[in-house]
Amino acid sequence: MEKWLHVSGSIDPLASQTHITYTFPILEQASMIRIEFKYAPKTLTDAAQAQTIIESAMVRYGYDAPQEHEWQKYAPLQNLITLSVDDPQTHRGQAHRQDSQQTHFLSIDHASPGFWKGSNPVGEWKVILSVHSIVTPECHYQIEVWGD
Repeated sequence: MEKWLHVSGSIDPLASQTHITYTFPILEQASMIRIEFKYAPKTLTDAAQAQTIIESAMVRYGYDAPQEHEWQKYAPLQNLITLSVDDPQTHRGQAHRQDSQQTHFLSIDHASPGFWKGSNPVGEWKVILSVHSIVTPECHYQIEVWGD
């Protein structure tokens, strides 16, 4: 397989509830596309920081006075980034999963859960990261797209 896209980046909590789009060309019809996606860290391990974030959210969403230790039932907090794919003609699906490391396949006969199988046409493809929540000070991600 040939590597068609390799990108990496770092984001912080200000990126929460945003999308990051990467495009890459497919110059010849591909029989198989493999997408490798990972990000880290997954979990916020700083308990004091988690308590601050959770209690702030509890107040924002209607708790008048969070009781001591009530915040702990919402811990641990985790980063969540999901991935979707568009081919040059249509949306090919999405992987709204909690896993911080994922591999997806697209071909005419097979597609990973959440994606649609079909031909992999020539043209400009998109991989979109949906950054649902970043709770750690920094989160690193990497995407690789392979094909043949």
